[in-house]
Amino acid sequence: MFDAIQPYISSYIWLDRRLLQRVLAQANGKVLDVGCGNKRLQQYLPAQCEYIGIDFNPLADQHLDISTERYPFADDTFDFVICNAVLEHVADERFVLQEIYRVLKPGGKLYVSIPFLQPYHPDPEDYRRFTTVGLGHVLQRHGFTLIEPLGIYGTMLTIEYLTFAEFGKMLKRKHNWFNPARWLHIGALGIVYVICKIGNIVFRPLERNDDYVSPGASYLCRK
Repeated sequence: MFDAIQPYISSYIWLDRRLLQRVLAQANGKVLDVGCGNKRLQQYLPAQCEYIGIDFNPLADQHLDISTERYPFADDTFDFVICNAVLEHVADERFVLQEIYRVLKPGGKLYVSIPFLQPYHPDPEDYRRFTTVGLGHVLQRHGFTLIEPLGIYGTMLTIEYLTFAEFGKMLKRKHNWFNPARWLHIGALGIVYVICKIGNIVFRPLERNDDYVSPGASYLCRK
């Protein structure tokens, strides 16, 4: 239930989904979703795309460990590859990018994103964070040509998201709700959340291009 209401109470998640809709609408031909989870991103692709999702998730089309097992596709197979919020969870991100480069057609596009200022979130583990500059450097080192950064920036946005994530952590963990300090903590977080929520609405035009503080980094690039 909590996951279902996230876009309505987190500005970052709402904006991230809008970004994904815009970027994935550009996809064509054969599309590979690396670390696809429950394949939720398939809904944003044009109907004519041929979608394949790989992951250890039971809902994936091909089941494998994407950070250790060679992908079961020939070189230069896919027109578009998605790697959304995945690289932080794999033990060897270099292997993943090498395999993506191998199966992507020359001229094919990759959309990749990774957290920058986000809480620890193991799935099954959580290894790393990147700035926009750092992500771009890693992609270029693996042979990709950068098209444009697509991060969602802003100090108010980031603080709102981190506060929202703290509420989520409280709901998922057992706490002593009879402790008065717990309710003071919730109250303080609530005040910060409301101030940043309003500030994000009011000051969004000023912060949308400021990557000094951001929940994540993402790029559209080409082989």
